[in-house]
Amino acid sequence: MSGFTGGESPPPTTPPSSPVQQRVVRVARLGVGLITAGAAVGVCAALVAASSQNQPDAVPATGPEALAAGASQEPVTLAFGGNVRFSGAVGTALNDDPSQVLRGVAPVLESADLAVVSLGTAVTDGGSPVPKPDVFRAPATVFTALRSAGVDAASMANGHGMDYGVEGLRDSLQAASDLLFPVIGIGTDADAAYRPFVRTVNGQRIAILAATHVADSNLAYGGAATADRPGLASATRTDRLVTAVREARGTADTVVVFLHWEAEQPHCPTDDQADLAQLLARAGADVIVGSHVRGLQGGGYDGSAYVDFGLGNLALSPVSSPEAADSGVLTVTVRGRDVVGSQWHPAVIVDGLPTLRQGQAAEEELRRKDSYRGCTGLTARPAPVGADPAGSEQVVPAGVVVAPEPN
Repeated sequence: MSGFTGGESPPPTTPPSSPVQQRVVRVARLGVGLITAGAAVGVCAALVAASSQNQPDAVPATGPEALAAGASQEPVTLAFGGNVRFSGAVGTALNDDPSQVLRGVAPVLESADLAVVSLGTAVTDGGSPVPKPDVFRAPATVFTALRSAGVDAASMANGHGMDYGVEGLRDSLQAASDLLFPVIGIGTDADAAYRPFVRTVNGQRIAILAATHVADSNLAYGGAATADRPGLASATRTDRLVTAVREARGTADTVVVFLHWEAEQPHCPTDDQADLAQLLARAGADVIVGSHVRGLQGGGYDGSAYVDFGLGNLALSPVSSPEAADSGVLTVTVRGRDVVGSQWHPAVIVDGLPTLRQGQAAEEELRRKDSYRGCTGLTARPAPVGADPAGSEQVVPAGVVVAPEPN
C-alpha cells in the first residue's frame, strides 16, 4: 500500500523531469489528491483481507454550505474517453514506448482537470482465462501509458475487466495500487466496486462511479461483485447503482456515472440505455457517459443532466469496420450541478491508436455526432437543475435504421 492513504499528493522525490512527474506536479498545483479514498481504499481492499470493514467513507461529509459554495467556484472540465484495449498494434505500441500510446489525444486529456477512460483488459500475467471467446490481459505499464496521456482514473467495469478471473482482478488492483493509479467499478466486494473515485478540484468535490451492463451475463466467472465476492459493479442491479449515486449526491458537488453498455449497435441508444440514463439522472447524477458501442451515439441533456450514450473506442486493434474507427474525447465543463458546456473532440483510430481529426474532417464528424442526438430523446440545452425534461418526438438521423417495435 506504500503508506499512501489519499488526500494531498505525495511530493516528488526528484525534480519533475519526466511526463509522469510533470503530471503529478500539475495535479498537485491544482490542490487535488492523486488518488482518492474511494479508489485507494478500493484498491487496497483487494490486498488486505478484512480491511473493508475499517475503510473510511469514500467521500467525507460535506455540509449544505460547502455544496452551495460550489456554484461560486471556478468551473471544472472533465474529459472522457471510450475503451482502451492493449492488444494487437496497441500492445506493440505499449511495448515500444508506453508514454506514446495515447499521444494523439493527449492534448485534450491533459487540458482537462480530470480525465477518465475505460480500460478494457485485465492487468495480470497470471490467472486463468475465463470461458468466453475473447479475453485480454496486459502488463502494468498500461497505467504508465494512461497517466502519460493525462488520464487520472480508469473504469475497469466492462466486458474485459475480469478476463482472468478473481486472480486477475487481484493482480489488476495490486498493479494499480503499486502505481497509485485509481481504478473504479471493480473491487473485492460490492462496496468497493460501487465506491466512487473522488477528487476536489477548484474547491468542488467530483465523484465518479462506474458500472457495466455485462457483469451479470458472465456470472460463470463471477463477473458481478456481491457482498462476499470480488467482481465488477453491475449496472443491471439498478437498485444498488442508484443507491451509490444517491450516496454520492449527498456529499459531492458533481456526480458522474461512467457506464459500459451491453448493446453494440450504432447509432441510437436502446430502450435499456435510455431508461437507465433517465433513472440515474433522477437519482442525482449530473453527467452520465457510456462506451462499448462499436461506433458513436448521440449526446445531450436529460433535464439538467448531460448524457452521452456512445463514446466509441479510444484505442483498439484490430478495428472491425470504418465506423468502429470513429473515436474522440468528450469534455464536459461543470460548476457544481450546473453543466455549463460540452464539446466532442473527434478522432480516428489508425493502426489501433487515436489521432485527433483536423480541419474539414473534424467539422464533418462534429456534425455527424451532433445529428445522432435526434434519436436519443435528449435536448440540445439543459433545463434548470431539478426540472423534468420536456418530452420530444424521436427523430432518426439520415442513414440510421431503427428496428421496429415488437408486436
